[in-house]
Amino acid sequence: MIITLVSPPDCQNCAELQAEIDELKNRYSELEVAHIDALSPEGEKLVLQHGILASPGVLVDGQFFGMGAISIEKLESHITTGS
Repeated sequence: MIITLVSPPDCQNCAELQAEIDELKNRYSELEVAHIDALSPEGEKLVLQHGILASPGVLVDGQFFGMGAISIEKLESHITTGS
């Protein structure tokens, strides 16, 4: 499973979520994390494609999961149950 964070540089919310995702990675070895700068051409494409209006935008296996203040509990539930 790949979790993709789409965010601009120096995003405090993004850094906090990254720390929580790092803890999940310790429990779920199958997790991979990708970072895409929201200001890069690829990032701008994802922002438009998924309607990301707040940072970070979070994709799970290429599908929109959420944006802004993401519940780590909801993300972990999605990892374990797939929904």
